[in-house]
Amino acid sequence: MNNKPVIDFRRIVLDLRPGMDDEDRLRQIAELARLLDVGIHGLFFEDEELLSLAALPFAREIRLPTFEWQRLDMKQMAADLRHAAERVRYRLEQVAHSAGVPSSFEILQGAYPLSHCYCAGDIVVEREPVRTEALEHTSYVLLMPPRLRWKGGPFAALIGPGQTAALEVACRFALAGHNGLLLLSAQSGGLIDEAENRAVALGIPRSRITRILIKSEKAQDIINPLLNVRQHFIVMSTSEESDDAWEISLSLGVPVLLVRNNGIASG
Repeated sequence: MNNKPVIDFRRIVLDLRPGMDDEDRLRQIAELARLLDVGIHGLFFEDEELLSLAALPFAREIRLPTFEWQRLDMKQMAADLRHAAERVRYRLEQVAHSAGVPSSFEILQGAYPLSHCYCAGDIVVEREPVRTEALEHTSYVLLMPPRLRWKGGPFAALIGPGQTAALEVACRFALAGHNGLLLLSAQSGGLIDEAENRAVALGIPRSRITRILIKSEKAQDIINPLLNVRQHFIVMSTSEESDDAWEISLSLGVPVLLVRNNGIASG
């Protein structure tokens, strides 16, 4: 019997435009990369619309401390964007180095197709309802809420008929981090028993497995029983509604990892 989940994680990819590179978020992602033994790839999108605006003859900005209106300086704005990218690159490298994981960085210009940013096995980090492109071109999308409620606890998996991927991924996290496993299911009996047995076969002690029976797989029926339950993050199949997953992430203040069910091999 296979004694560990077979998963094709390649790297973690995240959008590092200004305002999306806060330290807590980067540290959480770096810790995840450490658990999975993968690197972090940062994407910095230059705002070409802003540069186009600067080129317009009527475009003005107010300068401090004089509070005088002056024409936008296109060269200065381009330099500011380059400096912003370098600051973000440095912050990513420092956080990744502290976690002991490799990092890489890419500056993208124009309307660059998102499909060209992702490769098979990438975990794409999002801070908004999932973009369709991310789900079409990779098997893993990680929803990060603006504020994290918990920074520890078991890894939770939503268990449904024919959805083995969420369990396999949650087990890998639990094994790597020496954490517990929380099984969520709207179906009692054989399905959740089978999931628990699979987790035990993968190496998770039965004493570290918790089961919670939920009314349904609707967002609120997942949220309610977890409001006072600590969890590291939740793993769900992408067959679930992505809007529901975002609601769960925001309401509970925990990351939610969406996994395409055919994104991994099980054995």
